[in-house]
Amino acid sequence: MKENPIIIGCDDATFSLKKGTDKTFLIGVICQGVRIVKVVKTLIKIDGNDATEPLISQILNFKKPVIFILPHTITFGGFNLVDMKAIYDKTNKPMIAVTEREVDLDSVKKALIIKFPLHYPNKFEKIINAGHLYETEIQPAAGKS
Repeated sequence: MKENPIIIGCDDATFSLKKGTDKTFLIGVICQGVRIVKVVKTLIKIDGNDATEPLISQILNFKKPVIFILPHTITFGGFNLVDMKAIYDKTNKPMIAVTEREVDLDSVKKALIIKFPLHYPNKFEKIINAGHLYETEIQPAAGKS
C-alpha cells in the first residue's frame, strides 16, 4: 500500500426543511496522508435518490486515483441513501461507512415506511446491501469526547 494513500471522506452540509429548500450539498474532502488536497461539493435532493452518482463522480473525476472511500454513514440530506454496491461496482474502491452511534435498523425501517410508504423497500434495501455493522471504541486524539 502507498505510504500516503488518497482518501475521500464525505458528508452532507447542514440543511433545514423549515427554510423551504429541497437541496443540500454532498461534500467530499480528498486527503493524501494528513494533507487536504481538494474539497468538492455537489447539490443533492433532501430525502431524494440522487446521492450515489455524485459521489461516484467526485471519486472518478479526481485526477489521481482515490484508494479508499470513507463516508459519514450512507445517508445524506436526510434519507438520500447512497448505494454502496453501485459505488464499488463503478469505482472498484473499498468503502467503509462510519457512524458515531449504533444504528437501530428497526427504527430506521419504521421511519422509512412512514416517510416513504411507496418507496421504502428500495431505500431500506440500500441499507441492508451496505453489509454488516461492526462496533469499535475509538479514542479521539484530543482525549475523551
